[in-house]
Amino acid sequence: MNWRLTALLGIGVVAIMGCEPADTGGGGGVGGHVAYISADNRLAASLDSGSDLHLLTAAGASPADPALSRTGSTIAFAFSSQPNATVRGIWITSFAAGSTPSSLAEPAAGETFSSPSWDPASSTIFFVSTSSSGSRIMKISSSATPGTAPTEVSSTVSGVKWIAVVSNSVLIATSGSNNDLVSVNPSTGAASGLLGVSTSSKPAAAADGNHIAYSVSGSGSHIVVRDLTSNTDVSIPSSGKGGDANPSFSADSANVAFDAGGQIFFAKADGTGSVQFLVGGTSVSWGP
Repeated sequence: MNWRLTALLGIGVVAIMGCEPADTGGGGGVGGHVAYISADNRLAASLDSGSDLHLLTAAGASPADPALSRTGSTIAFAFSSQPNATVRGIWITSFAAGSTPSSLAEPAAGETFSSPSWDPASSTIFFVSTSSSGSRIMKISSSATPGTAPTEVSSTVSGVKWIAVVSNSVLIATSGSNNDLVSVNPSTGAASGLLGVSTSSKPAAAADGNHIAYSVSGSGSHIVVRDLTSNTDVSIPSSGKGGDANPSFSADSANVAFDAGGQIFFAKADGTGSVQFLVGGTSVSWGP
């Protein structure tokens, strides 16, 4: 590994070594793990209490869209080893401090990858491929050897920007300029119809397979949790910061985290209780 790539990955960088991003103090949590983008644009991982913070990429690189596996042991994320790049591949790393991220899938010329999401078995990563010809839903085994080409799942859903795997039979994707939520079969790629709502940020799927979360923009932007069995929605209390976005469920599906104003908050997924501070950062992924 060359010196530039080593520096960008930040191998072995730990918060106590003077590299701690701003506003990283935790607010309590529920005993899980979180991966997120720190205030200085690095991939960060910690307990949801804010302790055991470690940084897995260094300043100058371009991590995005972290996604914890359902086991909580591995993080998939969109990344380029080049500083400040916008074209990203899909990379993975162990959650553990000092881990070395590695490339899993690299895009072809004119293409970029984003929005990784794990299947329930934590063995397959679904993601979005975007190019001038449109966007497609792709998948690849998390244990694939370098150079393995990802497999196309669906190109029938137009304008895909974000996805979230709900279960082995349901994947939620955004479609069109309004980011309308569409249900897709992850095995066949067949779209089964609109859910009747749109989202202003990446949606999230609960591990129970029955709930998703999405964000509603505009005046009083907030997070909404939908019960897919009853087709009913519950609004999550606002952070008061404005721009509540990028929800993620706790491992037990009982809580939902989201970011606003450069901080990450959480609340009960049933809409009761108050919003609590979790950690500082954006684009949180919550796991066991």
